[in-house]
Amino acid sequence: MPVPPPLPARCNITCAPGESIHDPAKLLLLRLRCDSISADLIQDIHISVGDTKTFLFMVRNGEATVLEDATAFFPSDKIITSLRLLLG
Repeated sequence: MPVPPPLPARCNITCAPGESIHDPAKLLLLRLRCDSISADLIQDIHISVGDTKTFLFMVRNGEATVLEDATAFFPSDKIITSLRLLLG
């Protein structure tokens, strides 16, 4: 199965070399295999980590979207697949 290309470099979330990967945003970027998420694709994104559930709130093209995942598995294949479908 071919590896999808990384997202464009302009971003509002970044993961610099040497930063902790235990931050949920950094874990998400690692699973997406990119260093950043383009601000053209997602205007705003927030990750809220609870005891059992993690929520990903994002604004894309003026529309709000909420994705939900189990905290123990974040970011799971379900969230990554959903994001890839939303981002095109």
